[in-house]
Amino acid sequence: MAMKILGEIKDCVVVFDDHGCGVYCYAGGIAFDNMLCADVDFMDLDNLSLLAAERHDSAEPGLTMGKNNAIKAIVINYMAGGVPQPFLWDNYPVHVVGDTVNRWMLNDPSNYHFDRAKAPVWPTLDEAVEAACRDGGTENVIVFDRTPGAFRVSRKLGEHLMARAPAVREKVEKVFLPKWLRQRGLAS
Repeated sequence: MAMKILGEIKDCVVVFDDHGCGVYCYAGGIAFDNMLCADVDFMDLDNLSLLAAERHDSAEPGLTMGKNNAIKAIVINYMAGGVPQPFLWDNYPVHVVGDTVNRWMLNDPSNYHFDRAKAPVWPTLDEAVEAACRDGGTENVIVFDRTPGAFRVSRKLGEHLMARAPAVREKVEKVFLPKWLRQRGLAS
């Protein structure tokens, strides 16, 4: 359910404030890569993008991982390095909070192509989020800060997700879960 509810987000700013690197920053018990790939069902064994990932070629359009157009900008308040993430820096406007994080990003050998010209450095988190929201044309914010069992989101986004949750839950229980279990020979 948590993975599927992220697909209901139509526009947002993502804030990294976790000791994992971008794709491994957590919120609500799941990693950011679930937000990044919210339009892809990796639990579905019929999904050709799984084969494409192994073969490094392309599958049918619409089935492979790509840019999540709902993400309008990324704010880095805190984030560990160590994993190359060109797909983040190349696809999304990035706002960095403070000189310490900026130095960390510039000196992380895994992010050698982190383009400083495109990522302004803000003195405070509030200023970075405000600029990212303004530039992205959204009020919606989701924070990946390792909070277990809950998402930290702006009020408007929270209200949207709460409104969508019953329909998402029903679809998971009646469509997705039965299919996933059948594919694995676990259906009763």
